[in-house]
Amino acid sequence: MVYIIKSFLTILSFSAAALATVVKIEADITTLSTAVTSLDKSINAYPNTGGTVAGALVIHTEAQGLINDLGTATTDIQATSGLLSLSDGKTILSSVQAIQPVILDALTVLVKKKAALQALPLGGVPAIVLADLKSLNTTAVKFADSLLKICPSALLPQATSIRDSVAVGFSGAIAGYS
Repeated sequence: MVYIIKSFLTILSFSAAALATVVKIEADITTLSTAVTSLDKSINAYPNTGGTVAGALVIHTEAQGLINDLGTATTDIQATSGLLSLSDGKTILSSVQAIQPVILDALTVLVKKKAALQALPLGGVPAIVLADLKSLNTTAVKFADSLLKICPSALLPQATSIRDSVAVGFSGAIAGYS
């Protein structure tokens, strides 16, 4: 009887830990969504002419925050043992997919703002943007690859498609600043 109770408690503790991890990943993705949306709004708000160093600094600061948020989310995903359930996988993938067009918009618009950033009296801003893009790309790839490792096989094609689409967006933006 004692063995059965201990076994039951062990199973419950593993289930609670798995649930806590999924909840943490979902919270991380909510944080990522907020950070990506804020960065996208700042990029879109930056004027095509007459921009300021302060405005460029806001974009840089938000990019750095997003890099940190991606790192945290990746660490939390890597702490997950085993695959997600199909239900959890769908929920998480749906949340990530909702961010995808916002990321792609930010990358596209950022390339369009290159001339405005080059025109700033402080030299080197495009080089800083390029460094941010490379760091964002690296952390986004780590995030996506970590997510793919815990994704149920039924969702792998969709998850891979999202990752590849964002990777193409980063490639274009990095090329635009190289």
